[in-house]
Amino acid sequence: MAGAGYKLFATGDVLTAAQVNTYLMQQSVMVFASATARNTALSGVVSEGMVAYLLDTNDVTIYDGTTWNSFGSGDITGVTAGTGLTGGGTSGTVTLTLDTTVPVGYATTATAAGTTTLTAASAHFQFFTGTTTQTIVLPVTSTLALGEAFIIHNNSTGALTVQSSGLNTVVTIPAGNTYMITCILTSGTTAASWDADFTGTTSTTGSGATVLATSPTLTTPNIGVATGTSFNSITGLSSTTPVVNGTAAVGTATTTARADHVHPTDTSRAATSGTLAQFAATTSAQLAGVISDETGSGALVFAASPTLTGTVTLGTAANLTQTGTNSVGSLTDNIFIDLMGAW
Repeated sequence: MAGAGYKLFATGDVLTAAQVNTYLMQQSVMVFASATARNTALSGVVSEGMVAYLLDTNDVTIYDGTTWNSFGSGDITGVTAGTGLTGGGTSGTVTLTLDTTVPVGYATTATAAGTTTLTAASAHFQFFTGTTTQTIVLPVTSTLALGEAFIIHNNSTGALTVQSSGLNTVVTIPAGNTYMITCILTSGTTAASWDADFTGTTSTTGSGATVLATSPTLTTPNIGVATGTSFNSITGLSSTTPVVNGTAAVGTATTTARADHVHPTDTSRAATSGTLAQFAATTSAQLAGVISDETGSGALVFAASPTLTGTVTLGTAANLTQTGTNSVGSLTDNIFIDLMGAW
């Protein structure tokens, strides 16, 4: 049976049929035209550990006591070193080594409102500090490998302007943001030879999806105190007392009023709770001018001792109530009293 191990035969030893089957047949690499031929030939004698080579598939198979398993056959014809690696080969032991001539290191620069020009030999991780802006000019793409990338992190308070070798803007990196700038075309000097992707920021607030500039939808945002900020041209809170009245106008102020602001009392306007005493003196003629159903003309008449002039028509007696004496009293000019059937 397979697994009998190794037997060292001495001169004169008798080689039995069992020894031939065990040590030679069952523990050798048998060669068959196909899996079908193998299964037919070994039917009834198959044993764990047997190894068979199949000519039709160039496959080495081994029996595990239950089934035949394939070792498979390789199709690798060579190993080629990619970007950043050296070595490789098409036979034997192949070694890949990190190519130290490829600049994958780290460089830091303090912003100074100047220009940093990168080359193919520049470190691929660029870290910028400081308190102002900086312009970064990328290498000539023909000196780079396709897919070579630079990671640029802006730890400065000013913006970084990243340009192609032809001085076309690829991307502007705000403070606190990181971008990966990848060479996607090894020809040309414009921004079209580069791809800029946002990869992270040093500080975040809130949760949910990333917000971009055009038409974002915000869920219960807190925009904070307006002081020191600019929101749709509003620069802060007003410290000016609200105006009372004036000519209607859209206004040009860039500050906004606080929620608890109070307008001053407008003493030039009449209060709805006030009496006519709050107005300037008004003549009878002026009063008549605003009344639409008056009768007669002249001065306003009150109840006590009025003096009436001209012709006064009192109407029929049925519409009168007399108190006191029947004397008409002292009336100037003519008074006509219609007493028909009343007294």
